[in-house]
Amino acid sequence: MELIAVLFLLVFFPTIFTKAPIFLSSKECIDKLASILPKDKPFRFIDLGCGIGHVLNHLSKKFPNGVFTGVELSPVLALIAAFLNRKNRNVSIRLTDLRRVNLNDFDYIYVFLSPFGNTKILDQVCALRGKIIISNSFPFETLKESKIIRGDQPLYIYIR
Repeated sequence: MELIAVLFLLVFFPTIFTKAPIFLSSKECIDKLASILPKDKPFRFIDLGCGIGHVLNHLSKKFPNGVFTGVELSPVLALIAAFLNRKNRNVSIRLTDLRRVNLNDFDYIYVFLSPFGNTKILDQVCALRGKIIISNSFPFETLKESKIIRGDQPLYIYIR
């Protein structure tokens, strides 16, 4: 019983700070996300709050020309993400706060955060130029999206 309590704390303790529960992107959403990425040129993609890393796992296999990075605050989820992507040479997982990542290093920034989580990175997003930001289900309240891809989980696309 104690082991279950410790695992529960390790997985969910970061939500106290992030106010973002674990959201998993659907298969339909991942397919729509894949339709945005370039098939014929290299690119850098980051998943902020990557959870178990399943988005990175699917996309990295479809796009060997991409370099994929996942950022996760929960040690257990980051460990699961690293394990799930262990054979994908174009994926790395970082155990850190997403606000500590230089988003200018990436071409595509994917987030599936709560509205509270989106406000924490809003200043970073507003400062970006030449980047594509994709927010799953929750738009950035003060930004006007360039496009919305409708589906079971809408994708709000911001071209900065």
